[in-house]
Amino acid sequence: MADNPIPGPSRPKRPTIRDPKRLTEDEMLSLMFYSDSEEEPYQESDSDWSGAEDAERAIAENDDQPGQVVSDLEEGDPEQMEEEVPLETIVNWLENPPNLKKIPFTGRQELKVGIPGEGKPIDFFKLLADDEFFDLLISQTNDYAELVFLNDRNPGPHSRISRWKPVDQQEISRFLGLIFLMEIIQVPRLRDYWRTDRFYNLAFRNYMSRNRFLVVLRCLHFAHNPQEGEPRPADRLHKVRTLVDFFNHKMFAIYSPQKNLSIDESMLLWRGRLLFRQYIKNKKHKYGVKFYLLTESNGTIMKLQIYTGAADDMGGKGHAANVVLHLASDYLDKGYSIYMDNYYNSVRLARQLLNRMTYCTGTLRAGRKETPGDVSKAKLKVGESVQRYNGHVCVGKWKDKRDVLYITTEHENTLQEVTSTSGNTKMKPTPIAEYNKYMSGIDLQDQIMAYYPSHRKTIRWYKKVGLHIIEMMLYNSFMLYNKFSSPKLSYLDYRHTLLSHCCQIQLLVLQRNLQVMTFIFLVNVR
Repeated sequence: MADNPIPGPSRPKRPTIRDPKRLTEDEMLSLMFYSDSEEEPYQESDSDWSGAEDAERAIAENDDQPGQVVSDLEEGDPEQMEEEVPLETIVNWLENPPNLKKIPFTGRQELKVGIPGEGKPIDFFKLLADDEFFDLLISQTNDYAELVFLNDRNPGPHSRISRWKPVDQQEISRFLGLIFLMEIIQVPRLRDYWRTDRFYNLAFRNYMSRNRFLVVLRCLHFAHNPQEGEPRPADRLHKVRTLVDFFNHKMFAIYSPQKNLSIDESMLLWRGRLLFRQYIKNKKHKYGVKFYLLTESNGTIMKLQIYTGAADDMGGKGHAANVVLHLASDYLDKGYSIYMDNYYNSVRLARQLLNRMTYCTGTLRAGRKETPGDVSKAKLKVGESVQRYNGHVCVGKWKDKRDVLYITTEHENTLQEVTSTSGNTKMKPTPIAEYNKYMSGIDLQDQIMAYYPSHRKTIRWYKKVGLHIIEMMLYNSFMLYNKFSSPKLSYLDYRHTLLSHCCQIQLLVLQRNLQVMTFIFLVNVR
């Protein structure tokens, strides 16, 4: 009988070589929920329907609530990957507070040009929407209308553009007045404003015909279009750049703000195809054009900047700091205080601003360079706080319902009693209390302007951005009126007053035309 064969050792398994381009499920979840960077946000494509793109946007730009401690390390960023020598061992952080740098405030809240005219709402609106503004709209709109007419090879007998007449200041004023009125009175379709049945019967047709309004809207323009043979502008905002610069220069020329300013982003809803459309998950309008705004604590907009992607002057490495320094450029070296959330703040930026005689205060991310590890990693109980100092920069951490990491170059790290809107009191570090007090400007501006939105989907992106900037001019004129004139008005009443002025212009024109027609009739009768 043959011996049973003795089983030999099993064949060694072939080692699995992991593809470095493929991530495990845990790594994918970690990347989705914890990856964030202070640098350039992910630049998305123009598609409006790709679910994969939505997930990528959620990974790339996480607009955290103030005070949330998140990781700021992103793979592939050399500035964030230098971990050989922890920076907190290089920078000497002290437990005992030094004397904070005292910077005198040399600015002054004032209207640089004095009270305009009789101090009425229309006078304050004309502070921003002056003759230069209307000349811009009139010249560019008429030029573009001529271009549209020349490019229309076979205009029909009933084509609106074939009956184009140049616009003037009175007509543009009425056109903007109707735009403002449409933001108050919402109807399903644009043409419904001119319906004559008893369910609508609005007054729009008394001031401008439907066809005239639509052709002016079609030809509304804010910049010169390059002609055949001319180079295409490299600036993605060239269609509204003149209007952006006009707004910024005009606000700086007419008004000097209060000491406390804030910087944050605001979204203009846009779900169409656009190269620099952004996604911010915690905003009311998650998709759209991102505005960076410098505002007062009450919401007055001092300067704006529109994000156009990594290719613009502010894009790339150090994007957040570049935005802050650009927006604050007119107010450095004067002792202003700037409040920002953790998307912008860093120890390096705090020193840069302090060297330019400007304070900064706000929340901070734990992954920022030079953040002291014994603060960011400290385990605290509710109500406890810890802080460290380097020069005149203070980085602290306070435990409320969650950990709040913050930075300041202005306020001492003492506790103060804060009363909530519900009447409850709580002890908070002074930097956090001051941050909550002065950081609400952009949210307040968004809230007030959201009462009267303009969400028409049938216009080009640059027209929507341009009309939004004009709406900001209207909002700023309202804020300046309530600061420097009386009686105080609500935003709705202020808009009604401006609309009455636009309508009065039209009534005067109609009366003048009626007088001319009556005179001609009497002459013919004689």
